[in-house]
Amino acid sequence: EPSPHPLDAPGILLDRRMVWVDTGLSERSRLNGSWANDHEATICSDLVRSMRPAPGQPGGPSLAILTPYRDQVEALEARMSEHADKVFTVDRFQGREADVVVASLVRDRVRPMASPASAVGFVADPARINVLMSRARELLVIVGRFDLFAHQAGPNWRAVAERFMSEGRVVKAEQLR
Repeated sequence: EPSPHPLDAPGILLDRRMVWVDTGLSERSRLNGSWANDHEATICSDLVRSMRPAPGQPGGPSLAILTPYRDQVEALEARMSEHADKVFTVDRFQGREADVVVASLVRDRVRPMASPASAVGFVADPARINVLMSRARELLVIVGRFDLFAHQAGPNWRAVAERFMSEGRVVKAEQLR
């Protein structure tokens, strides 16, 4: 059942507690010791800045911005210096919660016939999926390439994608503008 959460804007997030922002088919992630995706970092920063009431501010909901990769933490912090203290790796945030969680999945490269581990790396680990999916009290927003996680990241991510399709919302990143 759709239910309200603490945000009044942007409209694309309203009336659902789970929203997947699909970054589309382009491959923009890069490996430089750890994975990062500048395109996703920009989408996350634009999205967080459009939220009303402003998360992390007095009277606003609490916020956490999660990603599996250290280099993506740096990319997110660089774009959202005002929220740098709210950016964490999934592993570092374990055991905590926030009203609103925005998660950047980073990996977006399709490898035909790849195993889930080679398609999305350690993000295919069920324990990490559980931590990522269970940190939001009110609203979970995932930013990532939907088709990769729905079709190549293994049965656990397939189940997550199906749940977003049935109970949440999947939107194209372009709809945020």
